[in-house]
Amino acid sequence: MARSDRTLEGTPTAPLPEGCRRGRILSIDAPERLRPIPLARRIPVRIRNDSECRWPGVGIRSEGLVGLDYRWISPSGVASPILDPISQLLTDVAPQAEIEAAVVVQPPAGGPGTWTLEVRLRQEGEAQPIASIERPVEIVGPPHG
Repeated sequence: MARSDRTLEGTPTAPLPEGCRRGRILSIDAPERLRPIPLARRIPVRIRNDSECRWPGVGIRSEGLVGLDYRWISPSGVASPILDPISQLLTDVAPQAEIEAAVVVQPPAGGPGTWTLEVRLRQEGEAQPIASIERPVEIVGPPHG
């Protein structure tokens, strides 16, 4: 199938010029502790488009959309690869706007300890993120009984 050149709201999905790639992750509501249960968890994220450009956020395919992804960094500093596609936004993002979004996260496949959750705001198809934020998360083992 052909790539769509516009979002569902009509915003072009072409790579954003450098001046349009100004944005921030204002907050993430990551848990302080997680059990290593293979169950996806929705993490609320607040983002801001600091540019004068409209960001493409919602479409049938993720190519060219601005969204969120994540990776885990182990207690020893080893970063996991990013395997999942971006979590799409629920709308295109107007210039200078703040919106609520979410990223769907699986716990890391590793042992207990303090891991770092890195959440990135990026355009699908572009290697460099627009913004990123890190939060420590303690991965705890099963309760002792």
